[in-house]
Amino acid sequence: MEKDILIVRAVAPEDIAPGTYVVELRRVHEFINRCSLFGTMPEDGPLTRTVVTMPPRGPEILRVEAVAVPLVLVTRVSGKSQMLDIRRSRLGQVPAPFGKAVFEAMARNKSASLDAAEETATFPAGAD
Repeated sequence: MEKDILIVRAVAPEDIAPGTYVVELRRVHEFINRCSLFGTMPEDGPLTRTVVTMPPRGPEILRVEAVAVPLVLVTRVSGKSQMLDIRRSRLGQVPAPFGKAVFEAMARNKSASLDAAEETATFPAGAD
């Protein structure tokens, strides 16, 4: 029995090209620390804290339409377009056969929306 194992690999910003399929692997949030909760003193000035999270929903395959680093225009399976800032999002490149298969299968099933119970967010949605 022959098995093809396809691997999603993190992609560098300069390697993102139109027509490729990507998935958001990690999202970076930066906060200004204005209090001494983290051991800083007010005279030290504001410090930024970085928090890395998973995307608010499960993995979603996106097709790259245009690139102007650090911005990437992607299309969702639903047909809606979205801008990603790759300074905030770590992208992984999905093998083309898998990306095409996902787009075709999910396009047939557009009427099924993501259930709120399936959301994997542990971070408040208002902070995105």
